Amino acid sequence: MSALLQFPIRNDFSAEQTRVMGEAFDVVCEYLKHSGRNELDTDEIRDLAAHRIIEKAASGEADPAKLADYAITRLSL
Repeated sequence: MSALLQFPIRNDFSAEQTRVMGEAFDVVCEYLKHSGRNELDTDEIRDLAAHRIIEKAASGEADPAKLADYAITRLSL
């Protein structure tokens, strides 16, 4: 995690929730990688995306596509 961003870490997600969040994060990382905008493919942006995914998953969302879309939308990309 970036030294600039320190988000609280939750450890009360189930193994399935963690898997789904990981899948969503992979989608976001691929999106950033292939966005054609190198300034978006940074640790700081990935940290923010992870935070957004965790935020949405904590509200009950369990669809990796929806989690990824939420993160991308909230990053204003």
